[in-house]
Amino acid sequence: MSLSVGSALYIVFISAILVFAVFSNSLVIYCVYKYRKLRTVTNVLVCNLAVSDILLSGFVMPQKLHDISHEEDFYEGVALCKLVNFSPILVITSSIYSLVCVSVERERAIVHSTKRQMTFKMLYWVIPAIWVFACIVSVPTLIEYEVNNVTSSEEGNASSLLSCGSQHMPTSYSVTNATFLVLISYVFPVIIMTKNYSQVALFVWKKGRQIHNMQNNTTSSNESFKQRVKVVKLLVVVAVIFALSWLPFFILLLYAKITNSDASDDAGGFVNLFLIFLASFSTAYNVVLYVLYNPSFNRAIKDIFGCRRGATNDTNVNSQMPPLSTIQGSQRDS
Repeated sequence: MSLSVGSALYIVFISAILVFAVFSNSLVIYCVYKYRKLRTVTNVLVCNLAVSDILLSGFVMPQKLHDISHEEDFYEGVALCKLVNFSPILVITSSIYSLVCVSVERERAIVHSTKRQMTFKMLYWVIPAIWVFACIVSVPTLIEYEVNNVTSSEEGNASSLLSCGSQHMPTSYSVTNATFLVLISYVFPVIIMTKNYSQVALFVWKKGRQIHNMQNNTTSSNESFKQRVKVVKLLVVVAVIFALSWLPFFILLLYAKITNSDASDDAGGFVNLFLIFLASFSTAYNVVLYVLYNPSFNRAIKDIFGCRRGATNDTNVNSQMPPLSTIQGSQRDS
């Protein structure tokens, strides 16, 4: 199948986004590994999110691009058919629950600072639990998809094509699985994050007014508070953009199952191309936000590329880099 100029340009454009996503997320992981001041519980969870983004942009989305140029048939076999439908659910679920854990950790550290906090030791079971849970959630999709023979009629001639879909499964199974995925992998996590960040926002607003009204308030404490609030804002923006990027995917997933349609039937169609763009974008924007809104990551990345004067080694950079851990709620209400 020969590609049109538009399709070729689209594939090149998305490929550039995916290459940037793999590189930038790898850079985030390297920064946290290299600089001690970036090794916080929040950032380890951010690294887990980066791993999910690398898997999605480096392994899943290239197959989606391949299907654009081979939409007339599915030659890759049963194993890859199942894998390319199982993997997105796996990485999306692991990503959104990594963000949920970040929101839980921030809400507890800020609003309930006197209670027991999440520690690095806890992450030894929290992160594996995220991936195990994501695998369990994805198993019904692994069962659902299969390579099927589909009859196609063109110019009055009937032909049999191979298609990766769920035509062999009862419609009730597909609809139930889609509903389950929308609730477990999107709706419930978004509700939890909204609740946690709403409580953080309310606390920050009250604490900000308290600090502003304190007579002995100093410029340094004010700046420290503003810097910590900025990090919380960054995490909220990351979560909001992620939720908005994947909302069309889950809506159309449920719609496709209810109407018994399949995106693979029109791999080069506008809807599928739009979903591929959103998925690719969702893997690439994080590092841009980290650089723009997080001074610690900004300095670390500049140091790695030699854009900073001085601070040429790990010790110097660490000494100049304030901790990324945000508001600890150490100032009690009097």
